[in-house]
Amino acid sequence: MGKFMALRGIRITAALTLVLFSAACTTTGSSSATLSPDQKALRDYSADYTVQGAVAGAVLGCVTGALLSRNRAVGCAAGAAVGGAAGGTGGYFLAQRQNQVGATSAAYTVQKSDLDGKVEESRQAAALSAKIASTAKADIRQLQRQVASGQASNAQLMAKVREAEQDRESMTNASKKMEDTIGKLETDINSGKGSKSDVAYMRTKQAQLVAEKRKLDATISDLAGITGAGTGVGAGV
Repeated sequence: MGKFMALRGIRITAALTLVLFSAACTTTGSSSATLSPDQKALRDYSADYTVQGAVAGAVLGCVTGALLSRNRAVGCAAGAAVGGAAGGTGGYFLAQRQNQVGATSAAYTVQKSDLDGKVEESRQAAALSAKIASTAKADIRQLQRQVASGQASNAQLMAKVREAEQDRESMTNASKKMEDTIGKLETDINSGKGSKSDVAYMRTKQAQLVAEKRKLDATISDLAGITGAGTGVGAGV
């Protein structure tokens, strides 16, 4: 009996590990030891933002599936898959809680700590992007001068331009992430489920997110101009 329970536990762990690995793999891509801490931080932020929700949903789904199914390993895998899919599409800021007065009614409260964190993350992402773009601009211009004087190769210049284009892609993903958060806030604001104070709070945070996204979008546009001009030797000198 003890061996059977141990084997079943191993199967459940293996099933959950497989699902979590599948979810987590979507955030991993080609890494470079040459990336600066700022570049790494931006790419971490801009990684698929559904993965955290998917992982949390997968864990809960595994536990629920294992409890409800006679074959716990299969139940874990099935529950994790469903929970992961549901968790990955979540992320709204209105949390439902049962009203202590009546079990059939519900109160809604805004998840302020989560929302505050997302606003701060967006502010940092916009600031990091501006810093990265400024560095890229200086590096590309320096390489342009060095190529013109024979001190650097065109291949070195093109490598730097490609790196800047990858940074711009990360910034674009970060902008999409902010846009998604802004849209979810709009859904919550218009749901009619939040209190007046919650709605006012969400509108304030939404406005802050919009402001940070505008800064980021301006940086993306600027960086597009830099990488476009960077292919010409001596351009922008």
